[in-house]
Amino acid sequence: EKITSWTKGPSSQLKRCLYGKNAYEYAMEYTKQFWNAYKDNKKFFRIHINDGQEGSNEVISYLNDPLYDFIREFYDKGWLNNTLLMIVSDHGNPLAGPLSAINPRDFKIEKTLGTLFLMIPNERRLYENGIYEDIKENSQTFVTPFDVHDTLVHIAYGDEYKEDKYSQQGQSLFTYIDYTERYCENPKLNYKISSFDCHCFYQNKTVM
Repeated sequence: EKITSWTKGPSSQLKRCLYGKNAYEYAMEYTKQFWNAYKDNKKFFRIHINDGQEGSNEVISYLNDPLYDFIREFYDKGWLNNTLLMIVSDHGNPLAGPLSAINPRDFKIEKTLGTLFLMIPNERRLYENGIYEDIKENSQTFVTPFDVHDTLVHIAYGDEYKEDKYSQQGQSLFTYIDYTERYCENPKLNYKISSFDCHCFYQNKTVM
C-alpha cells in the first residue's frame, strides 16, 4: 500500500534522510567516486534528487549549499573542463502548500515553469562553431523537455546531428531557436498543451 501525506512519501514536506544523512548526499558521493574512477573516460551521468517534490518550497532550500559545494569540488579538480553540466526539473511546483492555498497568478505560471541551467566548457571549438552565440540567443526562450532531449542527442551525435531527424517538437539548445514561434497554441510545433496548463503568453523577448 502506497502511503503519501505531508509527512510521508514522495511529497513529504520533511527532509529526506537515510541512515543519518540527507538522501542527496549518497547520490553526490557516488557521483564523485564514479568520476574519480573513470576520469579519463567519456561518460554520461544522471543524478535524480527528489527534494523539490513538495509544496512548501522549504526542503529544496537545504540543498543550496551542498549543491554549490558539489559543483565547486568538480571545478577545483578540473572535472568541469570537458564536462557539460545540466540542471533540469521536469516542471515547476504545482503541489499543495502555502502558495497553492491562495493560488496567485505567479503560482499558476511558475507551476509549469521548470528549471534549466547549463554550464558549458570553455572551448575554442564551441566558439568557432557558433554554439556559444546560439546559447546566448536562446536565453530566456520558452523551451520544453523536447528541446532537452534534442540537445542530448546533439551531444551524442556531434557534427552528424541532423536537426529535423529526431524530433519534430524539439530543437537542440545548441542551435538558434526562433522564440517568436514558441507559444502553446503553435500548430507547427504541436505541443498538445491544454489551455488549462498553458500559462505562458506571447511577448517580445528581453535578454538581460
